[in-house]
Amino acid sequence: NLATETLRLSGLSLLTSSPSITKPLSPKSLVLLRRALPFLATEQDLGVRQEMLHVFKKMIERIVAARASLSKASRSKQPLMGSRMTGTPEWPPADLLHHHDAFLTWLIRYLTSSLRPGAGHPRHIFALKMLHLLLKAGLEPEMTTSGVNNANTNRSFAVHRGQIRISSPELRVLLQDLLLDAFEDVRSLSASMLASSARP
Repeated sequence: NLATETLRLSGLSLLTSSPSITKPLSPKSLVLLRRALPFLATEQDLGVRQEMLHVFKKMIERIVAARASLSKASRSKQPLMGSRMTGTPEWPPADLLHHHDAFLTWLIRYLTSSLRPGAGHPRHIFALKMLHLLLKAGLEPEMTTSGVNNANTNRSFAVHRGQIRISSPELRVLLQDLLLDAFEDVRSLSASMLASSARP
């Protein structure tokens, strides 16, 4: 149903977007995303799935930039600049950083589990593309910078050097299994991610 899909995409966009890329998501928004993601991951329509991935790409860029800002603010024990406009003035930066890291940890575990045999093509391809976006965002501990760019200010932001680990032995095994998947797009993306993780 076109109206339902449009409403779903609009709601997702409202939940994740902001004029400022460094504005943290509220803890409530992160909880709502946890509840919604398992349903969104099974989207069958290719066009809708592509639009959702575009929204999630922007969300990941925002989380990366927000984590950098929150990390800096928590270390200096100073409130965030423009905190009156964050929409979550009652949350100290360290607490908001914890909520963002907890969400990312959950998201990586959920996406990895979605690659197991029998999950189905929509979940497999959604999880692979989401994990690919997370890897490109520079969230791994050895990564220190990212090309995340705010179109409004044309500035790049340093990535918070946190302990968010995406790669894991379980993920590598699941990616290897998917090299024998019936769908070519799943095989191709799995091979690409394995090749990237093997680079020094």
